[in-house]
This record gives sequence, structure tokens and C-alpha cells, in this order.
Amino acid sequence: MKRHILILTVFIFVGLTTLAQQSPKRANIGLVPPISSNGTTASKDTNSFSLNAIAGVSAGETGFALAGFANLVRHNADGVLIAGFLNTSGTGHGVELAGFGNFAKKSSGTQVAGFANFGGNTSGLQLAGFMNMAKSVNGMQLGGFINKAENIHGMQF
Repeated sequence: MKRHILILTVFIFVGLTTLAQQSPKRANIGLVPPISSNGTTASKDTNSFSLNAIAGVSAGETGFALAGFANLVRHNADGVLIAGFLNTSGTGHGVELAGFGNFAKKSSGTQVAGFANFGGNTSGLQLAGFMNMAKSVNGMQLGGFINKAENIHGMQF
């Protein structure tokens, strides 16, 4: 029985690797980089779907990314990022949910974190258990203790 599960897992992994290499919209499934269907090129790839048991790294995300610990997106993240601890992106458009924090140079959409959200220019909602920080906010910051922005067009609670 264990042998059949192992063989099935290998076929699924190889199949997803082949699918990811042939399609311009990649799917990435893995444990941690480079143990994933994108292998050693993961940090250069843009994915439409990512599922990582511990952590995932990519150049971009255009759909859905789920990681047990962290999603590390070097450039654009368009869609939904969910991580048990941390999400980072250059530019985030959509929803970022993290147990500890979200870090984005620019964010439009919603950032929800158990502890903190950090953004450069932010439009939309930042919701955190402890604090939200941004250079510029066009929208709303809701923080348990601190909300900080150099320029704000909206509300802070």
C-alpha cells in the first residue's frame, strides 16, 4: 500500500512538473524551494497557482498562493496570498492573509495579519492585531495598537 502511494505521488509530482514547464501559467506545488515542481527556477517563475507545505518563492503570483509558513514573491502578487506566518511582495493587488505579517512595497486591496502590515503606498484596507504602517494610505487602517502613515486619505482606527 505504501509503495502504491509513493508511486502515485511521484507520478503526480512529475506530471505537475511537466505541466508547469509547458504552460505559460504555471502551477507550483512543493515543500520548500527548490523542492517543488518549479525546482531551482522557482524564484524566476510567475505562477497562477502555488501550494507550498512550508514556504514558496516566486517572481510573481497571478492567482492563488498558499503556504504553511511563508510566501516570498519578488515582484507582483495579483490575487490571494495566504500564509501561516508571512507574505512578502513587491506589489500586491488583491488579498494578503498572514498569521504574523504582510510586507509589500505597494499594495492595493486588503492586507490582514495577526500582528502587522507594512506597505509603501497602500490603497484599500490594512487590518492587523497590533499595527499597520505605510508611507501613504488611500483607504483604511484598523490596528489593535498602532496605525502609522505619512499621508492618509481615509480613516485610521
